[in-house]
Amino acid sequence: MRAAVHRVFVLGLIGVLALAGCEPSGEGALEAVVQAPGPTGAVIVEVTGTGVVGFEGTGDVRTFSGSVDPTATLQRVVVVSASGARQLRFRVLVEDVGGRPPTAAVRSAVDTNNLPIDALEGYSVRISR
Repeated sequence: MRAAVHRVFVLGLIGVLALAGCEPSGEGALEAVVQAPGPTGAVIVEVTGTGVVGFEGTGDVRTFSGSVDPTATLQRVVVVSASGARQLRFRVLVEDVGGRPPTAAVRSAVDTNNLPIDALEGYSVRISR
């Protein structure tokens, strides 16, 4: 009886450790958020890192990009908000969601009247699982 309990305990421990070590992998989407200091109509985001295969908007946000090469280290995407949001949410589609996420920065922005925003200091981009 004691050996059976020990065996069940060991097998259970192995199962828990195996599940704890599992991280998502394979193709999927990472969440990206552009934080803007004020209402923003659109931004050009420069994404740095390999394995990016595309972009998609969420909610009222739309994305536009040229053809995406997963081996390239630099991609650009136009992220447009119909409502002039302060947070523009979109997805970065990647070859491996378990890999190192790309980094991103806003390179250009326009307000809700499509006029250029010269000062980009208050803009940031966060990409996460």
